[in-house]
Amino acid sequence: MNSKDAGYSLFLLVGAAAFSIFVVICGFRQEGKYSFLGLNKANASQNGNTYTQDFKTETAAVVRRKIASTKWTNASAFILDKQRGWFAVAAHFIGNGRRIYFTLFFNGRVYKSTSLKVSSRADVAIIKIVGDFDSDNFPEPYKFASGTFVGEKVRLRGFHLHPSDSWENKRLTGIFRQYYGDNSHGEIVFDDLSAYVVRVNASLVLPATPDRIEVSNLSASNCIELRLEEEHQSSFGGLSGGAIVNMNNELVGIDFASDSGGGYYVREEGCPPKYIFGKMIYAVPAEELKNLKLSQLLAEQPITFQGLVRRGMFMYKTILEK
Repeated sequence: MNSKDAGYSLFLLVGAAAFSIFVVICGFRQEGKYSFLGLNKANASQNGNTYTQDFKTETAAVVRRKIASTKWTNASAFILDKQRGWFAVAAHFIGNGRRIYFTLFFNGRVYKSTSLKVSSRADVAIIKIVGDFDSDNFPEPYKFASGTFVGEKVRLRGFHLHPSDSWENKRLTGIFRQYYGDNSHGEIVFDDLSAYVVRVNASLVLPATPDRIEVSNLSASNCIELRLEEEHQSSFGGLSGGAIVNMNNELVGIDFASDSGGGYYVREEGCPPKYIFGKMIYAVPAEELKNLKLSQLLAEQPITFQGLVRRGMFMYKTILEK
């Protein structure tokens, strides 16, 4: 073998070794991606990124898991722009992490999603689906209500965890039991709760927690205060980001907080005390989400004179409102 042939063989050997290393690295990255989403390879292949849900709604459940951790948090979201795959959610669920991916459970299918836009004014954000999706299978988004008034009847719609002893007459999903194969945490349930508006432009001081973004540590000076018509038997955890709609099915607000200290214990003979959660819910006005969506749409416009004028007018309007 001459030196030219030996050099060519060495080049092929090095190239094959480099390609093998590249494949291994990609495999690890892919495995890490699924683990990060709480979608391990077994789940993804067994379930085909689907789960059983025998009803349709504009609302989705969102789950966040940290890498190499069994801890998870969940919230509600709802379709905001079906063509773009945008969903509205509570900003405190998104947190400060920009490169965090979330698992979006929407009408029987599972999607990877990530943060798109977080409001600097209120506890509301937009996430978007990453990858392919078929918008023809999505329901139409809610129309924005022109406003709300004291005494108006509304519905609060969201997904959250219920223990098995409160499943009666509830619309269950198979997210934990069927998708994750986890029977120890109860099940994600769709709630459509009846309430009425107690106050508009209400003021609320939110408690500071490590996960909350800076804006959520401020006083919410223009939130909507709601009172549920019935006592709720489960924690409100997970309802954050849920849609609040009026009787015309128009969006009035986005759920972001509850009166956690408004509950009480019920004691029955022979049974442990049971905590009944309070009835007060606080919502971000829908107008905040409408403005957030508009600002994102303007930001995505091509850089033309007309586009710059529109952005300038929107920024000027925003400054005047502050």
